[in-house]
Amino acid sequence: MSEQTKQVDTKIGISVVLNGGKKEMNSATIPIEWWFSKEIIEKDPKYIVFFEQDEDGEKNKYNSNEYGRRYACEVLDAFKYLQLFSPGYHRIMVIVVTGETDEKALGVVKQLLKRKDLYRYDVSLDWKKAEHNNPPSDDAGLIASTVEEFEVPQGLFAHRPETKLGKAIWKWANLWFNYDPRDECDYRKRRIMAFTLQPPLMAFWYFIKYAIGGSIYSLYVFLASIVILFVGYRPRPILNEMWKAFTFKRYAELDVRRYCYDDLPCGESLYRLWSIKKIRCEGGFKEVEKYMPITPWQVTLIVGAIMGIHYFKMWIIFGVLSATVAFIVLVAHIFSRYLDRTTPGRREKRRLKATEKRKRQEIDRELIRKWMLRNFDLSKKTGEVYLDRIPTPPDLQSKVIQKFRINYWTLKAKVCKPFSK
Repeated sequence: MSEQTKQVDTKIGISVVLNGGKKEMNSATIPIEWWFSKEIIEKDPKYIVFFEQDEDGEKNKYNSNEYGRRYACEVLDAFKYLQLFSPGYHRIMVIVVTGETDEKALGVVKQLLKRKDLYRYDVSLDWKKAEHNNPPSDDAGLIASTVEEFEVPQGLFAHRPETKLGKAIWKWANLWFNYDPRDECDYRKRRIMAFTLQPPLMAFWYFIKYAIGGSIYSLYVFLASIVILFVGYRPRPILNEMWKAFTFKRYAELDVRRYCYDDLPCGESLYRLWSIKKIRCEGGFKEVEKYMPITPWQVTLIVGAIMGIHYFKMWIIFGVLSATVAFIVLVAHIFSRYLDRTTPGRREKRRLKATEKRKRQEIDRELIRKWMLRNFDLSKKTGEVYLDRIPTPPDLQSKVIQKFRINYWTLKAKVCKPFSK
């Protein structure tokens, strides 16, 4: 890291160190640590967003501000591990996010991490602005930023299998995934599953697909055929279509009608169409369409209307009573909510609870601010990341979580090299 970069960091109020503090990384899974000026700490920083990009992303003229990989963590985490997936030149943008509340700050972070598609993010972040601590986007929650450049040697990455057996195992282990494993640990987990759970699950899947799935599909064809016949369309031969569905020889479609609009002359309708026959006439053949004289639903409607006349009065009374009860319940609910909001005693209780909550939050923020001044001030900056000197959070639960994260990622960086994309 050059002296010029350090001077810029001091000026803009944020400084970061990657891995060993040198331009060339000694691992493809790198820790990153950060420090702030007093001015930034006074602004109550809550989250850190990382925007990492390799040489392909940097040279992309149209999407360089959107293309790459983004991550985020809380400022109080004190460090973050990043996995890199390609050798050569890299750069990383580090952004400090704040907000009036934790929820608003988290909303800003979620917006920065929202994807436009598989390769790009929705919010464009300007690299040149970030280098000079200008907000890389228009969001007011971004209070500091910096950019670091570094190199990742080729030898730091895991290698894919090259033998025939290794390639076969790779293909079988990744059979159920649409993307390659991130690192060696991910690949090990997939291999374990591939030779333990995957074979019986595959057998179970084929049973589900061809036995249960085929039965459900054929049942759908049967029921759908009955329904469309009831409403006035002629279905395809039901038993034949059910067998095709059971054996998955039928196209995966929902329509079970026998005829389609391509079968008819312009202006004709499929509704009630029962058959199309060709008959000989002068000059050749002509098609004659035969239609149902009456449909099953019309028969049902007529019969139902006759039977329902006797019960007509009873249903009107039942409907009026049901509507009245529903109206009374709705009015009572609205009125109770209104009383809850307007009763002086309840209003005062809510006000006191809100005041107490704000006081607790202010006390917590002050304690955190003092802790950050002791641990995150730029004067505390080190030349490289020392995981045994990472600032420990003030509460016991966060200390335990941080210790676990440090041990987990330290071990992972040693035994799980990422695969190069």
